[in-house]
Amino acid sequence: MKRLVVVPVLAISVGLGVGCTDKAAQTALAELRAQAAVEQQNEALVRSVFDKLDNRDDTVFQELYAPEYGWHTPATTPMP
Repeated sequence: MKRLVVVPVLAISVGLGVGCTDKAAQTALAELRAQAAVEQQNEALVRSVFDKLDNRDDTVFQELYAPEYGWHTPATTPMP
């Protein structure tokens, strides 16, 4: 009689454990898919920037940088 009670309880416990692990795995898989989507978007952005730069399209800087961004380079002549 004891065996008949222990076996179903053990089976239910194992089933719940596997179910929880599966949910955790599904959550991890969803996070990986979301990360892959972000990486694809980033790759597409970088490729488009380099394509525009290759075609000498200067508007790429206006799209990427804030309007108040300033580009400063050092002077090419020595200071007096």
